[in-house]
Amino acid sequence: MDERVPAKEVSPQQLQANRNNANKSTGPRSAEGKRKSSRNSLKHGIFSKDLIVREGEGRENTREFLRLLEDLREDFQPVGTTEELQVELIAADFWRYRRVLRAERAEITNGMAEETRFKLRAVDEHRSVPAPDTMSNLLRYQTSTRRHIAQDIRLLHDLQKQRRTRGSYASAAAQEEGVET
Repeated sequence: MDERVPAKEVSPQQLQANRNNANKSTGPRSAEGKRKSSRNSLKHGIFSKDLIVREGEGRENTREFLRLLEDLREDFQPVGTTEELQVELIAADFWRYRRVLRAERAEITNGMAEETRFKLRAVDEHRSVPAPDTMSNLLRYQTSTRRHIAQDIRLLHDLQKQRRTRGSYASAAAQEEGVET
């Protein structure tokens, strides 16, 4: 039984109105609006669909990620596909966490560079903290990625404990079902 909701038909008048409205949109016009929109790629880059950013200002080094992954494999010594996939998730979340920290550093550095132009004293450097909305988002991303890392590590440890105590995932699943292996 197909339970998909059929697409709502749009009248020709509504379609034309939508096109007219789209033509009126010219993007940000004020300096503040342009500054905010210039950071859109940063905001969305933190959780970009591609794990490693290969282009632009925020370009990342694939070798660094592979080194991180190899170090985590050495630390956690995964056995089997399930544990290996969990280590890869940990690496991806660590990578995103580092990206958030770089974004925060960039925001603070940009703020300090602006202050330097005005030759403010070192006492006033507390004003180099990013705008509250930017900082709030970065802190939220930090918290989220740290939580994911902790959950990933906890799950990996649970998997490894289960493997060590029951012998294998297949035998653990069979024992839960009451089947002998």
